[in-house]
Amino acid sequence: MRGRGSRLGVAALSTIMVLVLMAMVTTDTAWARTWPNQPVIKDGGPGGGPPPGQPVLGRTEEVKPIKGKIFVILNGTLVPLSTTAGLTTGTVIDSLHGTLQLTTATGKGLASQTGTFGGAVFKVTQARSGPLKGLTTLTLVNNAFQGAPSFASCTAQSATAGSAAAVSNKVLQLLHARDNHGKFRTRGRYAAATTRGTAWSMADRCDGTLTSVSRGSVTVNDLVRHKNVVVRAGHSYLAKAHK
Repeated sequence: MRGRGSRLGVAALSTIMVLVLMAMVTTDTAWARTWPNQPVIKDGGPGGGPPPGQPVLGRTEEVKPIKGKIFVILNGTLVPLSTTAGLTTGTVIDSLHGTLQLTTATGKGLASQTGTFGGAVFKVTQARSGPLKGLTTLTLVNNAFQGAPSFASCTAQSATAGSAAAVSNKVLQLLHARDNHGKFRTRGRYAAATTRGTAWSMADRCDGTLTSVSRGSVTVNDLVRHKNVVVRAGHSYLAKAHK
């Protein structure tokens, strides 16, 4: 009996050690079970795999708050972002009252590209192949949450004023952008602007999408009239809404 009891004791101890090791591995690799299907909550804020600092082309990006308040939308809830985090591509980011640094992969080895953005609600996507491989697109998001910028306010105020012209130039949201020779594009409701080494802004307004350039040049694709326009520093272009 004593020998059998000893063997049972050793077996129980071994089982406990295995369970502890499994718990440690599970804790250390928690991000691996959920990434890249959804952003991961870690230390009270979005984060998790892969670790910040190594974005994956078309799958993840690194976001670093610079000033003001930055939020991400997870399962319909606004979650504050206070530190650098790796986010799944497609995550909606609220930078209405803040500025952030966005880093994405270029598709050339481990090289990355960085831009600074703020003042709007947007989501990030990236081309993984073809001639546009590595191009990072920030698309302005309409009506992302209660109280967020929405084109519905244009219709409501037009009805109240009795004339669309009364609110035609109302700005819904204004994205400020600057890139360091990366491949970035911003996209509003009526236009998309492709840049390289440029400082620019894009405003979604009730009467159209206005792109303004303060440094370098931008190629604006008018999504309504289906034409490209090159806008240089000191100039702007309004892609007018459908009449």
